[in-house]
Amino acid sequence: MAVATRMLRDGDFPPQATRVVLDAIEHHPPGASSGRSVEAALLKDAIALDYLGTVGLGRVFAMVGLEEDVPDLSAAVRHAMSLRRTIPDLLHFDASRARGRERVFEMDRFFESLENATANLKLL
Repeated sequence: MAVATRMLRDGDFPPQATRVVLDAIEHHPPGASSGRSVEAALLKDAIALDYLGTVGLGRVFAMVGLEEDVPDLSAAVRHAMSLRRTIPDLLHFDASRARGRERVFEMDRFFESLENATANLKLL
């Protein structure tokens, strides 16, 4: 947050715009408390949508072995399934929820194919 504050100050952003940007940054993670601005809610939805669908699956699988909570493929699948269950309920806007449903459908098709190919994930 200190870096963003310094960059905005050095860029001579107006005070109101600075407050909005910092609010959006502070409240952007899915599950964090809501920000005070529409911009904060939009950023929060955009970040949340990145956890869903093909892109979200790719991001989770790219974390294997690099993140403590995703040490292997089985953990990555469990993590992705958890995101699939929790993230859609965090979306604020109708358009985000509609895009979220599309991405959940992509994930459901992937998980169904993976389960069929791995004896309900036992072969992972």
